[in-house]
Amino acid sequence: MKLSLFHGCALMVMATASNQALAQREDVAENASDKIIVVTAQKRAQNVQDVPSAVTAVTAETLQDRGFTDPSDLVSVVPNLSGGTMRGDTALAIRGVGLTVVGSSPGVAVHVDGVYQPRPQMADIAQVDIAQVEVLRGPQGTLYGRNANGGVVNFMTTAPGDEIGGYVRASYATFDEYRIEGAIDLPVSEDIRFRVTGKHWGREDGFVKNINPNGSGDIDKGHSWFARARLDADITPDLTLSVTGTYAKRKGEFIYFTNLDLPIPEAIAQNPLLATANIPLEPRTTAQNDPVSQDRSYKGVTGVLDWSSGDFGIKSITAYQHYEDQFEADFDALDLSLSPRQDQQKAKTFTQELNFTVNSGPVNAVLGGFYMHDKFSNKLDFQFPLGLWQLGNPAGLPPGTSLSFSGNPYVTKTKAIFADITVEVTNNLRILGGIRHSNDSQRISEVNGIFVQTPGGPVQIPPAACPSPTNPTGESSMTFKSTTPRLGLQYNVTDDSNLYATYSQGFKIGGFNYRGGCGASYGSEKLTAYEIGSKNQFGAMTLNLAAFYYDYKDLQVEQLVGLTFALDNAPKARIYGAEAELAYTTGPFSITANAALMNARYGAGFLNLDLLDPAAGLQDTDGNPLSNAPDFSANIGASYETEPVIAGGSLTFRADLSYKSRIYYREFDNLADSQEGYALLDGSITWRSADERFSARLFGRNLTGTDYIQALSQSSATGTRFGTWGAPRQVGIELGLDF
Repeated sequence: MKLSLFHGCALMVMATASNQALAQREDVAENASDKIIVVTAQKRAQNVQDVPSAVTAVTAETLQDRGFTDPSDLVSVVPNLSGGTMRGDTALAIRGVGLTVVGSSPGVAVHVDGVYQPRPQMADIAQVDIAQVEVLRGPQGTLYGRNANGGVVNFMTTAPGDEIGGYVRASYATFDEYRIEGAIDLPVSEDIRFRVTGKHWGREDGFVKNINPNGSGDIDKGHSWFARARLDADITPDLTLSVTGTYAKRKGEFIYFTNLDLPIPEAIAQNPLLATANIPLEPRTTAQNDPVSQDRSYKGVTGVLDWSSGDFGIKSITAYQHYEDQFEADFDALDLSLSPRQDQQKAKTFTQELNFTVNSGPVNAVLGGFYMHDKFSNKLDFQFPLGLWQLGNPAGLPPGTSLSFSGNPYVTKTKAIFADITVEVTNNLRILGGIRHSNDSQRISEVNGIFVQTPGGPVQIPPAACPSPTNPTGESSMTFKSTTPRLGLQYNVTDDSNLYATYSQGFKIGGFNYRGGCGASYGSEKLTAYEIGSKNQFGAMTLNLAAFYYDYKDLQVEQLVGLTFALDNAPKARIYGAEAELAYTTGPFSITANAALMNARYGAGFLNLDLLDPAAGLQDTDGNPLSNAPDFSANIGASYETEPVIAGGSLTFRADLSYKSRIYYREFDNLADSQEGYALLDGSITWRSADERFSARLFGRNLTGTDYIQALSQSSATGTRFGTWGAPRQVGIELGLDF
């Protein structure tokens, strides 16, 4: 697809999926109107239409009406947002930029109440009692900084109310899936407010069918528990304190793989056992025989101290997060014990951010500093009861061998200072500027090795991978420094329409590949972005347009070689495209839509070997599509609310259709590595009582039963592609009470 930056806007279908409802955060509710959504995308309260950036605000009403429960659900309302789950982790990409490397920092930064989440797995905890989600597309270094080169997703939890009240919702759906959640406000006094939120979710029938009678049964099922307590206090008229404690736990059989094709002949020649293996290729079907389980927990405490007086303000955000994950998986998805896997991860993260805001005359500025200390430990073990054969390594390993990787500790320290300033030159013209300087240091201690089982116990096969003769301590360290600017202009054409143009740079640190060898590392990413846009309010209709061009350098890519991920940096890529968002409401009828065109391709200089196609030799990926970057995507939703028809209550009929063109998941421009274009249809019918206290919602997800791959990789051990599938059709009912 060839797309001109300027002609793209003329080709786009007008769109949005989120700017249709009043922001429900209490601290901005009094400033909102029926046509205004207030966001804090620039760390200050603004009408979303005044923000000179591509921002989509998803309100609590939209989250509830659409039944969103996972960060990947946002792909159906945000232009050029892609995502899915692989190996139990949710990965997000914006405009082709995002998480591409297992174990690396996310390219799309996720924040919860202003707190940076250093691992993509932590994003899953936020989906309860959310007041609003803001998705910012493009580099956001001068305001959100660390690894925000692709964009930012901000989750804002619901603030405590000043009266006793709350809600309870319970749902049941096919696959024996159920959920109950609720929240209650318990004001202590006029100045002290308290809110408690809880949720329990379970799915008893797994999405993935295991056809192996000797396996562990159907998988992708389990339970989760969530609790949050938030205390807000007005210490003085100018000083407020908010303290939040969060606990989340998920336990079940979520780590799974399904094979997508048969082993290539070269793999069978090296390992004849593959010729006898049971390899189902139907969607959401596996033949795994080794145990599958996961036990993940999260604990976090956040304190926000906010002082404002006149034109000045200071905000301190302090947070401590503790994350643990233990799981075992059948890494080959076959009825052979080729490579059962055990993994243990633990992370302790402390972050401190300090923001100074100034709104004096023509100047509106945010100045700040950020500090993070992250201590991560990981131990990964592969067992090879039958031995190991893999493409590119014909020697193999004998039966009873095990492979162990350990990075403990893996410490990252981050220090940054930043500034973002808007100067109003005239009533209609504003100049935008910002800069951030970051210093990231990393240190790792590794113990990696290959062991063989003997009568006396496991014995390491020399030479040891790590420590090694060249690195006797197994310790490595490195430092990343970056300075990223932002410049722009914004012009008000009318009171309800404005134009903007911005130039910005993004930066994502590199890291150590503790699963790839002693001291193995990969470099940082750099992105230069150009964006032009127009935001317009035409009576009851909102129309926003944006076009962008990215110069993307040293992007981090992965390839699964045997049982380890080889990490590399591709020299460059180019990404350009255009987006449109539209919302229109008239009486009981509303429609929202968005559409996006994008051309995301590798540049020259990246040569790679596809082990699933060894005859092709070293391939030049110049011009090949980037992963998770469809050329075209669109979403449209419509709802209609009736007059009171049943027991004094109204009915709301809603339908949502989303579409993505072909998505590639590997860099070789091979149709076998892609998911062809597909559409998903969701729908619901909601009854609300006249006093809006009671509700009942019939819902359906993926009503057409579309089978689609949401993540894909390859294994040189089995000579196959494997992946995870999107959720099947589900229908259910939800009952709600607001009090």
